Amino acid sequence: MTPSFPIKLSRVDWRQIDHYCSHPAEINTRSPTDEEIIALQTLDLRKLAAPPRRPAYCDFAYPVTPPPLHLFNRPRHHARCRQLYDSQHLTIRSLLARYFAGHPHRPTALHVRHLLLAPTISPLDQPILYQLFASITPAELRSLQFHEALTLYELARAIHHSQTRRRDLCRILQQFLPSS
Repeated sequence: MTPSFPIKLSRVDWRQIDHYCSHPAEINTRSPTDEEIIALQTLDLRKLAAPPRRPAYCDFAYPVTPPPLHLFNRPRHHARCRQLYDSQHLTIRSLLARYFAGHPHRPTALHVRHLLLAPTISPLDQPILYQLFASITPAELRSLQFHEALTLYELARAIHHSQTRRRDLCRILQQFLPSS
């Protein structure tokens, strides 16, 4: 049976396409004019250099590090959206099967749930959360929040414990902070 779509299209690197679509400033298709080249050669760039500015958490340039954990210490961030939906932890099991496939000692779903709820974790457990949050998609993060009945504070704390630095996870956490 032949597929209904061309096989070449199924091998497209969608991660790379998403990266270039979300970062259009990195794509430079314009070459400088002669006037711009002469102006750049005659300028002293040290005089024009502004001090580097770190983006604030309310800027549109989202940082790579997550917002500080104390910003999530509010009653609405501690509220559970619903009761535990799947007592078998099928959401965590599917994430473990997807992102820990081939690992010789794959953690159990109960152990990962305990890590997500724990106020502190050991340095031996930190790579487990790092692997999970380095690979998870925003839609899977949302299903993890709703199906496993995790609060936003617990998710933010787990992301801080994992020490994962991803711009899209920071953008999701940023959405729940009050604008300053």
